Amino acid sequence: MSALRRIANPAYVLALLLLPAQAHNPDTSYARVVIGRERIDVRLTLDLFTLEKITAVDADRDQNVTRAELAQAAPAIEKFLRAHVKLERDGKPAALGEAHAPEWPRDAGEALAAKDWHSAASLVAINFSQPLPQPAREVAITFDVFETFGARHTVLGAFDYGGGSEEVTFTREEPDYLFDTAYADAPPGESAAPRKASPLIANLARFLKLGIEHIFLGYDHICFLIALLVVSRFRELVKIVTS
Repeated sequence: MSALRRIANPAYVLALLLLPAQAHNPDTSYARVVIGRERIDVRLTLDLFTLEKITAVDADRDQNVTRAELAQAAPAIEKFLRAHVKLERDGKPAALGEAHAPEWPRDAGEALAAKDWHSAASLVAINFSQPLPQPAREVAITFDVFETFGARHTVLGAFDYGGGSEEVTFTREEPDYLFDTAYADAPPGESAAPRKASPLIANLARFLKLGIEHIFLGYDHICFLIALLVVSRFRELVKIVTS
């Protein structure tokens, strides 16, 4: 099949779009706020590529991060998160709470090579928890991380409360969100109507937008697509992609 015929083939173009999307984890981290009657738990999950922007996790610069190196970097990571992830409870600033040791990625072995730092295999979770003197009416969280992580970074978040979950996307333009427990507690028919779950179409649109931005705003993906479209010899393609 000639290069021009491959370009005109919709299935081929779709395959090209999917290939780079699978190459590495998008510029994304994750947050989950679990609001209980007696405590609040905040779980922040970041890949090693992002953690390296906070501190030198790979302390010996051998392109491998070990469990010991992650444990050594934990205080700096915790300090950064406390300074740049702000929690409010009932309109007043609140601490993230007690920090637990970073969770080493499941099935990661004893070390993670640099080639995997920007993949789902290198996701590290840091958990914070705090007791509540009384149930919270409002819980807000703000992410002041985009100057360090980059303008295109996205935090995919969720608030869990009363058996339900509400998904939220945090970006540089929309870095904060307030969750009002009254909406979840109010019975149907009252002025504070119960909070509805995000519709499927809205969630699909949200992730489609993130996917498009990840592919078409990344120079590495554009170069990869151009190489696939214009290079017909596999050996030359391997050289270009490897470079």
